[in-house]
Amino acid sequence: MHSLFRNRYLIRYLVVCLSIILPSLILVPCVYSSNTICDNGDIINPSVINRQDDDIFAPDGFSSEGQRFARACAREGYCKFPLCFIKNEGQIDERVKYYEMGGGHSVFFAKDGVYLSLRQKNEANKKNVKKTTPADSPHEFIRLFPLGADRESEIVAEDLQKGVINYFVGSSEKWRSNISTYGTVVYKGIYNGVDMRFYRNNRRLEYDVIVQPGASPSRVQLCYEGIDDLRLRKDGDLEIVLEEGSIVQKKPYIYQMIGGEKVEIQGEFRILKAGDGRRKPVGQGYYYAARPQQFIYGFKVASYDQRRPIVIDPTLEYSTYLGGGGEDYGYGIAVDGSGSAYVTGYTASSDFPKESAYQATLDGGIDAFVSKFDASGNLVYSTYLGGSNGDAGSGIAVDNSGSAYINGVTTSNNFPTTPSAYQKALSGWQDAFVSKLDASGDLVYSTYLGGNGGEEGSGIAVDSSGSAYVTGFTSSNNFPTTPSAHQGVFGGGNDAFMSRFDSSGNLVYSTYLGGGDADRGNSIAVDGSGSAYVAGTTFSNNFPTTPYAYQTIFLGGYSDVFVARFNSSGNLTYSTYLGGTADEKGSGIAVDSSGSAYVTGFTFSYNFPTTPSAYQKTLSTYGYRDIFVARFNSWGNLVYSTYLGGNDNDWGSGIAVDSSGSAYVTGFTFSYNFPTTPSAYQKTISAGGLDAFVVRFDPSGDLTYSTYLGGSGGDWGVSIAMDDQESAYVTGYTASSDFPMKSAYQGAFGNGNYDAFVTKLSLLPPPVPTQTPSPTPEVSPTGEGTPTPQPTPLCEVAYVIALPRPLIIQKGNGATEKVTLICTNGDLAAGVEVTATVKPGGKKLANVSPPSATTDDKGQATFTITATDKTGNTKIEFKSGSEACTVPVKVKKK
Repeated sequence: MHSLFRNRYLIRYLVVCLSIILPSLILVPCVYSSNTICDNGDIINPSVINRQDDDIFAPDGFSSEGQRFARACAREGYCKFPLCFIKNEGQIDERVKYYEMGGGHSVFFAKDGVYLSLRQKNEANKKNVKKTTPADSPHEFIRLFPLGADRESEIVAEDLQKGVINYFVGSSEKWRSNISTYGTVVYKGIYNGVDMRFYRNNRRLEYDVIVQPGASPSRVQLCYEGIDDLRLRKDGDLEIVLEEGSIVQKKPYIYQMIGGEKVEIQGEFRILKAGDGRRKPVGQGYYYAARPQQFIYGFKVASYDQRRPIVIDPTLEYSTYLGGGGEDYGYGIAVDGSGSAYVTGYTASSDFPKESAYQATLDGGIDAFVSKFDASGNLVYSTYLGGSNGDAGSGIAVDNSGSAYINGVTTSNNFPTTPSAYQKALSGWQDAFVSKLDASGDLVYSTYLGGNGGEEGSGIAVDSSGSAYVTGFTSSNNFPTTPSAHQGVFGGGNDAFMSRFDSSGNLVYSTYLGGGDADRGNSIAVDGSGSAYVAGTTFSNNFPTTPYAYQTIFLGGYSDVFVARFNSSGNLTYSTYLGGTADEKGSGIAVDSSGSAYVTGFTFSYNFPTTPSAYQKTLSTYGYRDIFVARFNSWGNLVYSTYLGGNDNDWGSGIAVDSSGSAYVTGFTFSYNFPTTPSAYQKTISAGGLDAFVVRFDPSGDLTYSTYLGGSGGDWGVSIAMDDQESAYVTGYTASSDFPMKSAYQGAFGNGNYDAFVTKLSLLPPPVPTQTPSPTPEVSPTGEGTPTPQPTPLCEVAYVIALPRPLIIQKGNGATEKVTLICTNGDLAAGVEVTATVKPGGKKLANVSPPSATTDDKGQATFTITATDKTGNTKIEFKSGSEACTVPVKVKKK
């Protein structure tokens, strides 16, 4: 077989594709989830279709039409759309029952196994080889097969999706339309009482082996072909050795629920055959050149109650205390590309854990700390950072080189600064600080940031160039601002601020952000273009908002959330309130690659804005706070918004987002009925009655995972980060001496009242969604038989949004109302009609014009509502298709 992994690109690609297919074991019950590629007999012989495009591979044994389909997919990017399995109705080789194709890979489900093709980006091949052969193919071919499988097993599909495929290639008799797609493919009865279930999780193929009661887990024998070796590491992980690099499957964590408690079952991988060290091809041409090597493994499971399910749940990779004899609080966490976690907060412990410390002693009563853990939870460095007074770290970010950026607050006049610091001295009684440590924990730059009042740094983000973006709040009327600042003058009370430093610590831009009352920036994120997103809390009824903001007015109570976006030059592109008539706080913000912003915090308001498909549409208990989770698109329009909570107080503190657009939230809850999912690591609140939590929402805002996290004392989740393997990293603080521990650097609670904690949690795949991404664009025949995508369909309206507030108008006056359409399919598009009608009984009080309007390129239409000379209440209905919303209008005297 031609060589695997000729360059670093492919190694990274395969790690993304395969290494997260970690064992997830459930007996059902029982399921083993793993990633193996193997064969036991004749195969669909792999080769590479002759083409200039490297995006799609089809086995050589496939029909010419199937190969032409794959080539067309590669050229047009067509196969990048499906995140589901496509039924074969004759469009490709008849031996394939279902298939899935994506950028750089293809998967074929055949009777005799599952075939995975992975692209190699070998530039030499691309430049010098026009026609590829099995010997020099730019793709690698790996196969999955259970040894000794029952020949009577069958392949079935489950979870029928809404999206369909239309295939128009070649002559009309070969066209296919309305081809079904599915979320799951199952090999039924591979052994007696054993099935294999394949599904997609965030663009990756994963599978489970399901062992029914009465069947034996030891019967399962899985096998790889196309690899160099298979090794069992000392820590119990399975290492799949490739020609360059390797893939690691973590040791399975197995348990049963007995009496409402998790009882761990010991289990491990077992290698049954590791090959002879000589690589042989999976296949060449239409026949084998040599029988491929088989690398076989299975599972060894200790004695368990076979009447009960046995489960591998979200794996607790590691969890550790971090603290000493005083009080210790974790406030910020970040993770780099290698899975190393960076934590900051503050400590009052003179014996706080230290390793390769920049500052080895506690200088004041309270110092900030910065600690780095590797992917296995080992402490790499840990240092104090502070002066002779009080200092605390609030936020942390990490760049591609492993440099950590920290901000927070200091009252020390000798806080560590560097010679070229932007501000070398404490300016007021309390300043923010911004510091950068290199990958070894040495100080690169460090500066105060403040004026003649008080400041606190609350959040920090870093872009690809190493520029640091910070937010917080200030009471100084001379806080450092730059000439082009959006707001160069202090608004009053406290103002939020947003400042950017370049990679050397020089101030690029800095601005106030606030109105006449108290305003606080609590969290910040930055996208790939250098746009910065700030979330916080405002008490000001004149907080700066933009003309087309989702919510332009302060609705009352003490405070509302605000969400603001600045472009790379520091100009305000959108700013909005978010809140109801009671109190809200915005605590965390994250941004995805499309510029969508995800926000969390808490609300007391019964009328906090939610969307029609919200997971939880109402406040759980009046008088108590609930978490909120909201998503805005790149224009600042609300995509989804939901409450989240139980019968008591719940608080959202931190939020992160993965590459698929799933949002992960942490915080803390007092609610015994806080929503949890069946796969939760901890389904019930601990004896302390106050636990941290970790939840996940899919891109549509549906809850797909939720768990408590805590012990018998109080536990507070504060900050969360995600790696590209769907592991969540959480920090906060705990008063529990029995907080969940695993592979802990520090397994025992310190002697203070609180310790920081650092937890890495690998999450189970989310359930297959009932709603799927937009249907694949229809393709049409061309002269050369290449499918051409048709334009993306116009917006299919899911719901109509206009702020559900009483719109108060004085007699004889008018007001404008901006209506936004949200789509289930297609893009927000200009030209969608919205009608406006005064509800019966209110026509004598107000008029609306125009009677209909079409949306602009932001999916918005504008109407004018004019009051008559009478006072009273009425309603205006805005409608598009079958979807509508109603805005209450109150006409008052002048």
